[in-house]
Amino acid sequence: MTTRRQFLRKGIAVSALSLTAGQTLAVAVDTGWQSHSRSQSHMPISQVVFDRDFHASRAFAAEAAQLGMPTYGIAGDVTALWYDDLDQRWRTDPGAIAGLTGVSSLFCLEQLGRRDDRRVMLRIEHLAAGPGVVEHRLRGPEDLFARIRPMIRTPSWPSQMARLVSSAPVTATPGAHPLSQVGPAGPVGDWVETLVTWIIAPRRTV
Repeated sequence: MTTRRQFLRKGIAVSALSLTAGQTLAVAVDTGWQSHSRSQSHMPISQVVFDRDFHASRAFAAEAAQLGMPTYGIAGDVTALWYDDLDQRWRTDPGAIAGLTGVSSLFCLEQLGRRDDRRVMLRIEHLAAGPGVVEHRLRGPEDLFARIRPMIRTPSWPSQMARLVSSAPVTATPGAHPLSQVGPAGPVGDWVETLVTWIIAPRRTV
């Protein structure tokens, strides 16, 4: 008899396979953010997820830890994260989670979050665009771009992404203006899939 864990593992594997087998991934955020200011309250981040397999993700987690955010490491598979943490956390915790992971891991978490009415509130994709070069893709309100542009013009952009999610304002407005910008990649020898910085939060927070 198939157990619940086996069922979830198979479901995640199938979802990830369909994504990596040629499925076109839309680069988008469900909502954008209004201009950040000191007077705005920050979106509470209760957990930061990173993938141990990627240098950029590990650098993101190191900075997140320095900023006082709890981190949880995965290695591509989000099954343990779901059973050990999110399955219960998302039933009671009003806070958001954030991460810098492979795009397939985010895809799985996005599907799992629907049970608890959670969605991706921020999505910035990072694509290897050549030796030492990374392309960053965001879709959202233009007033957020001014804040992000200097963050992605440096090889330390993973650390900058941690600072971005740590100070994400709660208030959000719809946005549909794309941003695509190329910058220095930093050490990315282990880059085998598109990486993505993200925040998943309850819909009621915006």
